[in-house]
Amino acid sequence: MQPSNNLLLKNVYFYTGSQVHNIHKQEAKCAPEGFQYIASNPALFKTIGVHARSPKNLFGFLKKGFQNFIFHLLLALKLPKVHYIRPSTKVDLIHSTHHPLLNKKIPWVMDLEEVTQLTWYNRRVFDKKRNQRFFEKLFAGKACRGILCWSESAQKSILNGLDCSRFREKIQVVPLTLEAMKPVQRTFQKDRVNLLFLSTIFDTKGGMETLLATEELSKSYNVHLYMASNPPESIRKQFENHPNIHIGEPQSRGELIRMYKEADIFVMPGHFEAFGFVFLEAFSYGLPCVTTDGYAGEDLVEDGVRGKVIKNYFSIFDKNYISTLKSFDDRQKWAERCLYPPKDYVDRLAKAIEGLIVNPDLREKMSRNAYESVVSGKFSQAHRRKILKEIYTKALQSS
Repeated sequence: MQPSNNLLLKNVYFYTGSQVHNIHKQEAKCAPEGFQYIASNPALFKTIGVHARSPKNLFGFLKKGFQNFIFHLLLALKLPKVHYIRPSTKVDLIHSTHHPLLNKKIPWVMDLEEVTQLTWYNRRVFDKKRNQRFFEKLFAGKACRGILCWSESAQKSILNGLDCSRFREKIQVVPLTLEAMKPVQRTFQKDRVNLLFLSTIFDTKGGMETLLATEELSKSYNVHLYMASNPPESIRKQFENHPNIHIGEPQSRGELIRMYKEADIFVMPGHFEAFGFVFLEAFSYGLPCVTTDGYAGEDLVEDGVRGKVIKNYFSIFDKNYISTLKSFDDRQKWAERCLYPPKDYVDRLAKAIEGLIVNPDLREKMSRNAYESVVSGKFSQAHRRKILKEIYTKALQSS
């Protein structure tokens, strides 16, 4: 909802930081009754597009270099991630999508993907006791009115990572949502089954095991994988002549939509996935999904409900749902490991997909559950508006 001139509406400053993700654009459609969003970035209300790699140019190179320098400096100093902002107009409440705020005069709420988000997704910085005490004090303060966890796993991560005794009542699960598409008419009783893997990140999202599982399944079934990703050139060449594997990146929103509509099963068995907004997109097109356990994938898909959830062979999240990544070297090490998945894990993934291939009735049931979840269920706009109205109203009553 874009701002209007209705003076009876409460103004919520929707703060996204310097970048606006498609997630934020979907959130911006869900201002609850009695409230309107004031965008911190005009791109918030623009059309949702396709995520693509940024074009290479001198200005972009210098800008990215400066940002990386500041980022590494903050990490080296082990400083927490926190902002102070000044809305350009009078607002009643701030909804921060990613940043804890130092503001004390304007009440605020913030989204939480997972708890090390507070320290640049770096476990070493998060483990500093001074940083944990800082956030415990900040969240217990009067200005903080809500910590809105994207998933049950995100809620567990903050409850396990911080002493939340002074602000436990502020922590609530508020799932992300997606505008429902028109129902896709699929023929579930058919010989050919199309798989879809969609991510600009190949390694940590499970691209290699998806290729290997498809290669194995294609020996027995007429199954085709459409991979919209960017695998290493050596892997692309390894599979470029396989008749059942098709690799390429979508160049437009229309092409992306066509891929969703033509797919039968969405596959993304990731190891780093804190939420997976792409699963909501798949649900909105009625696609059953195959993913892994370890964090929010199991909350989103729910094994046997909207798809299949298999046991991961490794996850960056520990038993407390807190990321273990401590450095860029850590990430690189794990990313390289993702290119060599163990055979028993690939077999487990292939078996899960096979269960949907051979059972079109189950696939249809999961497809229906997936679509209904974004139309009227836990990932619907109506559900999010209902929760947010309660949170925003309570937040302003406490002022």
